[in-house]
Amino acid sequence: MQIHNIDFHYHAGQERQPGTTLDDYFEHALSTGRKIVAFTDHTEAYLGDKDCAEDAPYARGLEGLAAYRADVERLGSRYPQLTVFFAPEFHAKFDLQAVPKDLADLADLFLCAPPPVEEAADANTVARIGQAEAMRRFADRMGRPVLMVHPF
Repeated sequence: MQIHNIDFHYHAGQERQPGTTLDDYFEHALSTGRKIVAFTDHTEAYLGDKDCAEDAPYARGLEGLAAYRADVERLGSRYPQLTVFFAPEFHAKFDLQAVPKDLADLADLFLCAPPPVEEAADANTVARIGQAEAMRRFADRMGRPVLMVHPF
């Protein structure tokens, strides 16, 4: 397996590209040689204050994430050559301790973005270490792995 065969970052729910379907994302995964994919969306589109399009495919709240997860599972069963995960993503400033424990039932794993880059290198180091520690506590509480995305 090559690194390009894995992609843990398919924003295909509220944040999918206009005019595309969830099935289009599965087809894209196959046509680009993916073997392992994770479908995600920023949880702020469901649990926070991120604006969504009026014609967003899913409701806000846990019920919207559950519907997205169900669609991923339903379509994923039609693509047995893919290993599919569901992985909600959090921005660095999202309060991970405020995330309802029920969300763990919907996720195979979680994605978390690093804190914004600061001008001073030592501030970046402190912020990244703090985020890594918060991610570890979150993983322990939720009983699911947490991966950092956008590391650079």
